[in-house]
Order: sequence, then C-alpha cells, then structure tokens
Amino acid sequence: MSTDFTQVVIFDTTLRDGEQAPGFSLEVPAKVQMARALDALGVDIIEAGFPIASPADAEAVSHIAREVRRPVIAALARCRPQDIEEAARALAPAERRRIHTFLATSELHLERKLRITRDACLAAVIDGVRLARQFTDDVEFSAEDATRSDHDFLCRIVEAAIDNGATTTSAWRSPTASLRSPAASGRSSARSTGLASGPATPRSKRS
Repeated sequence: MSTDFTQVVIFDTTLRDGEQAPGFSLEVPAKVQMARALDALGVDIIEAGFPIASPADAEAVSHIAREVRRPVIAALARCRPQDIEEAARALAPAERRRIHTFLATSELHLERKLRITRDACLAAVIDGVRLARQFTDDVEFSAEDATRSDHDFLCRIVEAAIDNGATTTSAWRSPTASLRSPAASGRSSARSTGLASGPATPRSKRS
C-alpha cells in the first residue's frame, strides 16, 4: 500500500458490515459477484467477511481471495487466536491480504460486555496484532466504540497496536444506533492521531 498520505484509499465493507442491515444477506456466489463489481469500480481494499462468524462466511472470504486478485482482500477478526487463525486460513489464497483485528476500548464495553480490565484489553490487542503479523505484513487494528472511550487510554491502545506491527489503525464510532456530529468526530480523531494536543500522541500510520 502507498505511504503517500495525500492518496485516498477506498476501503469497502459492504460484504461484512453491510450484512448487518436488516433483511440483507448474500449467498457465496452473490458475494463473489459483488466483490468482482467492487474490483471493477477500483476499490483498493475489500473487507470480504468475518470468517469466524460462520462456515459460510469463511467460505465466501476464501472464494473471493482466490478469484479477485487486484485489490487487497481483508477479513475481520476479534483479538482472539481462534478468530485470527480462521481469518488467516480463509485469506490464504489471496494475492494481497489483510487481517483486520478489533477490540472494544470503552469502559462500558470493557466492563459490561467483555468483562475485562484495561490492562487485559491492552494485552489482548498486543497479542492479537503480533499473531496477525505472523500471517501477513498488512494488519489493521480498529478500536470498537472508540468515540466513547477515554482518550488517554485510546491513545495507549493505538500506540501499542502500531508498535507491535499494525500498519493501519482506525477508530469505530459508538454503536450503529447512535449519532455524532462531524465536528465532534473530527476532534476525537485529531487528538487520537496526534494532530491536536493531548496527553498521549501515538505515532499513527496510515495506508
């Protein structure tokens, strides 16, 4: 991927996040057809699915990895060994592959959903990124529910991901059923990437 920060890189997640839309689900042949259409449009990175979610999702990622050769093919994985290893298996046929790891970083998710401490979260991110790098040089880390996370802790997480091999980082907003103004999102992103003042300024990298 280019290191030119002025270049716009198109990351499309229709085949993964798009399936969360009510009533929207595609069979494997339709997903391959959609991936070919995205390729024809010039999409740079196609997130083909979440392989650990189901055998069908893993199959779809594998078929797309085998048949769509120009773009980077990405697969989503939580920061868990089972997820990352399944993503790596599904992506094995790809010419260019990315493992997209993620973990929630907000206090609400850590306490109520994951039931882990901040230190455990940090360790899981480090271990997840390191494991993903064993399968590919192109690893993304995303902080789930980043917009409700403590800024200092979010910066620690992003910096740790980069230091341990993540080549792309991103911050997911709060859950789908929510809203946030562009100005607020901009302030959060700027601070987390070191473009504005803050206690922690990670060495952010971009594809």
